[in-house]
Amino acid sequence: MCKMSFKHGTTLLMVASYAGHIDCVKELVLQGADINLQRESGTTALFFAAQQGHNDVVRFLFEFGASTEFRTKDGTAPLWIASQMGHSEVVRVMLLRGAERDAARHDGTTALLKAANKGYNDVIKELLKFSPTLGILKNGTSALHAAVLSGNIKTVALLLEAGADPALRNKLTPMYLPVLRNTEKTKIEAK
Repeated sequence: MCKMSFKHGTTLLMVASYAGHIDCVKELVLQGADINLQRESGTTALFFAAQQGHNDVVRFLFEFGASTEFRTKDGTAPLWIASQMGHSEVVRVMLLRGAERDAARHDGTTALLKAANKGYNDVIKELLKFSPTLGILKNGTSALHAAVLSGNIKTVALLLEAGADPALRNKLTPMYLPVLRNTEKTKIEAK
């Protein structure tokens, strides 16, 4: 059952992509549905399929011209959302189709940073095949910082093995990190 709202310019193709109804997706596309149409928020059918991990839908949409370049109002790209949700197969397909590996949201978080924060090592392995930035990002932190903050030693080891600098210092002023949204907000003091 699909729990997606039809508000804010949602199309039938977006709903079918979100729900993973590949036969409906195929029929809608073959009947002329616009694959790259965006909702008011900037999301597309590809974004919803990536978010839900529907790899068959993602592949089909790419076959008919879906673009990885469309972003939401906060700068979230389909690769970022697939990484945040832990969908390694979708991440792999998107990277092979040219998704920008270091595309950052407006808050500076990247797909690698989000996957590191959540401990999605299979996603991290896919991203590392495309040599993402391991250093300080524009938000003043790094994927390694996110991995350490989440306490996942396997993720930390994976990033260090890939060449992340264990002596890296963040560039944050005292503030709450948006990367920690999946845990209780932690105040980080830059020293």
